[in-house]
Amino acid sequence: MIFLDKNSRRGILRAALYFLVIPCILLGPSFVVRSYSLCLVDIPGMTTCASVAISGSGMTTVGSSTVGVSASLTTTPGASTTASVGTYSSNPVGALPNGVSFYEVRVTSAGGITQIVVTFYYPSSVTNPNLLWWNPGTNQWVPVCCNPTINTAAHTITLTLSASSSPTISQLTATQFGVTSSSIVPEYPLGLPFMAILMLLCYMIIRRTRTAKRVKSKLIIRCLIHICGQL
Repeated sequence: MIFLDKNSRRGILRAALYFLVIPCILLGPSFVVRSYSLCLVDIPGMTTCASVAISGSGMTTVGSSTVGVSASLTTTPGASTTASVGTYSSNPVGALPNGVSFYEVRVTSAGGITQIVVTFYYPSSVTNPNLLWWNPGTNQWVPVCCNPTINTAAHTITLTLSASSSPTISQLTATQFGVTSSSIVPEYPLGLPFMAILMLLCYMIIRRTRTAKRVKSKLIIRCLIHICGQL
């Protein structure tokens, strides 16, 4: 049996108050009862992941915009599977020119799944996005089929998978997807107009410093060049 002195007991009670009681009061009951959909499979290289076990008929959604990809599965009464979605920090397979985002969608069993609607969330800096999937049979990236819906306002690509799509539902054993972009627009905090105005101000100040002392002018010009170079 371990005996604690008065000060040790007070320290334990104080720690319990700070780390358990106060968070429950501030965050409400959800702090202790909320359960997150953690990844039920070990997928190396993933930064975000979500999984859900499905049994029976209905529609089940796994993932979200926070995860970077979501999938809504329509199943029949005999379905019994685990669906997982996630995003990679980098390309997990073969080289993909202009690839900007990489994802994975997998199911442990395709039986009883009639349709999967997958939504991929891509960066707002991407223009003219294209969606491809990695075909392990040919070891290459190929376009998805058929006709994914691109929402440039929401920065999403939605793809409906079935027994006749490419890839098919049965091919989602560990299928990687990639988004490519024909061009990427730099993300400036206040936009391109602000950058243009700031560059003009830099130029005007540099011109005015030509009449100042040489040493002072050099210091100012170096500072301006440094600031403009950070944009």
